[in-house]
Amino acid sequence: MTVIKNSSKPVPSTVSDIFREETELAEMERQLKQRQKLLAVAKRELDTSTPTHHLSIAMHERLCRWNHNDGCGWHYEIKNGIHNWDGSSHKIWLQKAHLVMRRVEMDPVTPSNIVEFFEKLLD
Repeated sequence: MTVIKNSSKPVPSTVSDIFREETELAEMERQLKQRQKLLAVAKRELDTSTPTHHLSIAMHERLCRWNHNDGCGWHYEIKNGIHNWDGSSHKIWLQKAHLVMRRVEMDPVTPSNIVEFFEKLLD
């Protein structure tokens, strides 16, 4: 039995082992190609989205307090890496991001009003 360098998996020694491993590798290649396609779609969406969209994604990731099994629909509104900004959860977080962007543009947030600002934002 020969072991491939940098691999703990031995080289197959029987025809059935070789066939099985070739089949496994072909499936892994298929899954990798599919993953690469999804990643390309997600990257295109990220490249074409606005700073407000980026902010809304970051805010949801860090601030959402809902149960993500049945309380928050955010992840159900993403299909093949594409965000549905018309979905109810996405609309809510996009509105919050717009609020932050408008507030920062009008009057930069200061330490004295940041707590009040985020309390309003998270209501």
